[in-house]
Amino acid sequence: TEVAAITDSSGTFSDITLTPKRLCAVLDISKLFLIQDSAGAEQLLYNNIQNAVARKLESTILGKTTKTTYAPGGMSFAITTGVPVAVVTPTRATVVAQETAIGTANVQAKNLAYITNSTGRGILKNIIDGPSGVGRFLLENNQMNGYPVYVTNAAPADCGAGSSGSLLVFGNWADLCIGQWGGYDITVDPYTVANKGEVRLVINAYFDAKGLRGSAASGSGYDDYITSFSAKAIKA
Repeated sequence: TEVAAITDSSGTFSDITLTPKRLCAVLDISKLFLIQDSAGAEQLLYNNIQNAVARKLESTILGKTTKTTYAPGGMSFAITTGVPVAVVTPTRATVVAQETAIGTANVQAKNLAYITNSTGRGILKNIIDGPSGVGRFLLENNQMNGYPVYVTNAAPADCGAGSSGSLLVFGNWADLCIGQWGGYDITVDPYTVANKGEVRLVINAYFDAKGLRGSAASGSGYDDYITSFSAKAIKA
C-alpha cells in the first residue's frame, strides 16, 4: 500500500564461468610468397588467420562438440538428452513452435534471429507458407516470419536422427557470450622448415563460449544454450 514497508523479494543470482580454451594453428609460408609484396602478403595472411579462427569458433559453437576442459560445448540437437531429435520438414507450425519456445522462456529480446546452413536455406526457400500455389515461401528476402535468417556452413548438416538434417536454430543471440583472452599470439619460426624455403607461423588464441541463460540440467555437454535457443533438424 501507499505507506507499507517494502517486502524483501529474496532475489537470487547465478553466475557463468568462462575459462580460456586454446585454439591453435600451424601455417607454413614460402619465402617466395613473402618477398613478392611484404605488406600485402602479411595483411592477406592476417585476414586468413582471422577468418579461420572465426570459422572454427562457429563450427564449435553451432556444431556437435561436447563441452570439455579444453573446448566449448556446441548447441547441436542433443542439447537436452544427448540424443538427436527427429528430422522434420519445416512448416509455419514448426518455426512458430521454435519462436513460442523462446517466448515462454521469457527470452524475447532485440537480437532474435535464425541461423541455418546453405542446404537449410535452400529447403526453406522452397517451402510454401500456406496452401499449395497460394501462399508465399517460408524464407523470403533473408527473413522468416519477420525475423532475419543468417547462413553459415559451420551450422552442421548431420545433426538430426540418423546423422541427417540441417541445423535450424532460433534464439536470442545476445545471450551467447564469447570470451576472448588477449589477441592472437603469433610465433614466427624461421628455422623448422628453412630447408624448404619456408617460414612457420604458430598461432595461439584463447576463447570460451556459453549461453548466459543456461539450463540447470547437467551431463549432456550441451546445456549451456537450451534456455535461449530452440533448434530443429530440417530436411526437404
